[in-house]
Amino acid sequence: MMLKRFICILQLVLLSAVPLFAFPLNRDSISPKFEPSEKALKWADKQLKKMSVEEKVGQLIHVGVNAKFANQDSEYFQDLKRQVVDKKIGGIIFFGAPIYETTILINRMQALAEVP
Repeated sequence: MMLKRFICILQLVLLSAVPLFAFPLNRDSISPKFEPSEKALKWADKQLKKMSVEEKVGQLIHVGVNAKFANQDSEYFQDLKRQVVDKKIGGIIFFGAPIYETTILINRMQALAEVP
């Protein structure tokens, strides 16, 4: 039992150290910082001025789901649709999801959202 616990702790320590060695220390040399265009900033300001406080708070909320095939009449799809349309959530986080189902679900929810 102690050996098993020691191995688990060792794995956690090693896994947490990997990011330290996986990237060079000078990250600026890898890619330049992203700066949004003036047009993008104006669009964002315009959208924020139109939004209510509830909509702004909703944009801070992200829900996590396991993407799976979802018929548009299914309870799963309707619940997610309610989150996007009524609650105006800011994003969806997909866990362990197949690529095809994730893509279809993202596209459907994106089409329903008022704010991309």
